[in-house]
Amino acid sequence: MATTNTQGINLEGIEDVFRICGWQTGKAALEQRITDYIETHDPRILSFLKDMERYDKQRLQGSPASDNNNNGRVVKIPAKRGRPKKTSEKIGKTFSYKAKRGETNDRLQKLYTALVQMGWIAANTQQRDFIDLFSGQESYARVVWLDDVNVLAELFRELVTRKKYVGLPEGYSIWVMVNAHFWNKEGNKEFGNDRLRCTTAPIDKMETIKWLVRLLDPYQDLDALFDEMTA
Repeated sequence: MATTNTQGINLEGIEDVFRICGWQTGKAALEQRITDYIETHDPRILSFLKDMERYDKQRLQGSPASDNNNNGRVVKIPAKRGRPKKTSEKIGKTFSYKAKRGETNDRLQKLYTALVQMGWIAANTQQRDFIDLFSGQESYARVVWLDDVNVLAELFRELVTRKKYVGLPEGYSIWVMVNAHFWNKEGNKEFGNDRLRCTTAPIDKMETIKWLVRLLDPYQDLDALFDEMTA
């Protein structure tokens, strides 16, 4: 049986995850990269996943016939053995951002446009949903992040931790918030707090990240800054 050539798996930054976060988190990060690679490069897996899409969002439902056959007893599906997975609660809290002279929406719109044009977030992301994530008001919207998780984490490190242009709701950490409102490229999975926390700066994309951050800098000329990138 043919196997997928895994030589193309990106190992950049994985050693740092092992070194900083330990064996368990490092191995989980490596396994995730292997899984992501196989899911997108193995023709058999691609075909299988495509076929399995027909089960999306379906739920096992009972019927009167099955109730009679079991004499009214509820049949329980045995739980899988092994380490249980955490299911994160839905979080309605959002980031907060406010620019001077009524530029808040303009700057967030420019950030949204840039992320869509670069292919870093899904093209079908609603602009209103994206802006609401920085409103400080309640929103359960999730944005599908298409680029590498290291890029997502570094963008928010710059916005929240280093430059402090974006604020956090009281009692919530940066990674809890990012994990709550951004999904991976499959569009139905969280990155996980530990995975976000243990990411490393993507050297090849730092200039782009810093330019995106400048879009929310209240002292930068917004139009000139955007023209700089789109020229």
